[in-house]
Amino acid sequence: MGGEGRGWGGGGGGEKASKNNRATFKWYAGDFFGEEAALTEVESSTMTAVAATDLVLLQIAQNDLHWILDGTKAKSRIEHCARMRSDKTIPVMESVLLQNSFLRNLTKDQKLGLEMIATVERVSQGEVIWEKGASNDFAVLICAGRMVFPGIVSQLVSSRTNKTGSMMVAGEDIGNFYCPPFFSMGAYIGNTSNLLEKNKTVQHLFKLSAITDCVFYKIETKKLKSFLENNPGVLLSLGTSEFVT
Repeated sequence: MGGEGRGWGGGGGGEKASKNNRATFKWYAGDFFGEEAALTEVESSTMTAVAATDLVLLQIAQNDLHWILDGTKAKSRIEHCARMRSDKTIPVMESVLLQNSFLRNLTKDQKLGLEMIATVERVSQGEVIWEKGASNDFAVLICAGRMVFPGIVSQLVSSRTNKTGSMMVAGEDIGNFYCPPFFSMGAYIGNTSNLLEKNKTVQHLFKLSAITDCVFYKIETKKLKSFLENNPGVLLSLGTSEFVT
């Protein structure tokens, strides 16, 4: 089964490729698609789906899908993603993650999981995202603009900067890397040290400020904890780093 259209059509599983500036998807047994359009009641589909082989489909009517998902977290999260994707002024989560040397390797389901718990925030040049020592209430994934750890540039900071493009590499553990002069699109910034320990207060080690107008995905710590508990491989990749680029 294949589909073609502009933008990302949601769904579970499948593969994505690009052709003539259009997103092309392939789905296989067990994958699903179309749930976002059905739940948000768009006037017409933005994608064309074509059967690449003979197949059997399970089709769920819009009213039935609402009945199945009413009152569940799944419905509210799908609607949440649809609202964020409708804002054409920001890049979609997947394109942002592609700029991160580690997080680009997340599975499609993991990327969707992050998108479901993120919210979009905007700050102006000079605004402080958090102060040094502030409670670790959220992490940042930059969509546009530049941020900086003031006074920490060129100092050694616990981080991951992937040289090979894989999630985990033998002998390439988290280490101390020089803090870059700024963080830009795709940079993940957040103190993950002891994040999953119960009754453990985690604080930010450095002040984070915007040096330009910025748009970013804000990921609340409580939701991030739940995501990492279900995705231990991602936790291993983030480790105790202050940022991942």
